[in-house]
Amino acid sequence: MNHQIFTWYRSRNKLRQEIRWLEFMSLLALFVAALVLFCLNLGNLPLQEGNERTIAQVAKEIAARPLVSLYWLFPTFQGKPYLTQPPLVHGAIALLYRLIDNQIWTTRLPGAFLAACSVPLLYSLGREIFIARTSAIFAALMYLTLWPVVQYGRLATLDGAVLCFEILTIWCVLRSRRDLRWALGAGIGLSLLGFSHGMMSAIIVAIALVFFGLGYSPASQFGIFRDRFWIGYSSRHRLVYYSKLALRYAFCSSDVRSIFSS
Repeated sequence: MNHQIFTWYRSRNKLRQEIRWLEFMSLLALFVAALVLFCLNLGNLPLQEGNERTIAQVAKEIAARPLVSLYWLFPTFQGKPYLTQPPLVHGAIALLYRLIDNQIWTTRLPGAFLAACSVPLLYSLGREIFIARTSAIFAALMYLTLWPVVQYGRLATLDGAVLCFEILTIWCVLRSRRDLRWALGAGIGLSLLGFSHGMMSAIIVAIALVFFGLGYSPASQFGIFRDRFWIGYSSRHRLVYYSKLALRYAFCSSDVRSIFSS
C-alpha cells in the first residue's frame, strides 16, 4: 500500500515536471521567435520623420548630460522643456547611447525588445483565459505575426513599451484572482505604463478592475488586492505627483531655467 502511494506521488511529480518543462519551452520558443522578428536588422532603414526623430533627439540630449542631473526626469527637446511624453523610453534609449553608441539600431532596440517581451506575456495571458494550451499558442502566434504589431514594434516609438506593460498588468490582475501577491505586479506594471504613456494607465485601471470583478472575489480579498495593488502603484504616483509640482514651480525660477539653457 505504501509502495503504491509512493509510486502515485512520484508519477504526479513527474507529470508536473513535464508540464513545467513544456511551459518553459513554449515561452522560450515564442520569445526567441519574437526577438528574431522584432530585433533583426533594426538599422537598415533611417529614422522616420516625426515621432522617431523627436524621441531620438530627446534621448540624445539626455545622454549628453551627467547621470546625476535631473535631465532624465525633466528632458529637453532642442533646449526647451519636453513635456509631451513621459521619459521612460527616452531614458532607456539614452542609456544605450551612453553604453554603446548613438546608432539607429540602438535607438530602436528598447522598444523592439519590449515588444518582443509582450509575446510570451500574451501567451501567459492566454493560459489564464483558455483551457487548452494550443489556444494560447495560436493566440500568441497570431499576435506575433500581426503587421501593425511588427511594424510599430520595430520603430523607436512608445508602442512596444505600451503593449508590453499593458499585457503585463492585465496578466498580473488575472493571476491575482488565485494569488493576491500578484496584485503587486499589477501595480508595478501600471506604474511602468504610466511612465511610458501617461494617461493610458487610467484606461488599463478600468480594464483591470473589470477583469478582477469577473473573478467574483469576496470583499475581503478585494481589500487585499486593493492594498497590494496600491503598494506597487503608489511609488509611481508619488514620483509623478512631486514631478508635476517641480515642473509647476521649476520654470518660474531663473536658477532652474539656467540649467536648461546651459
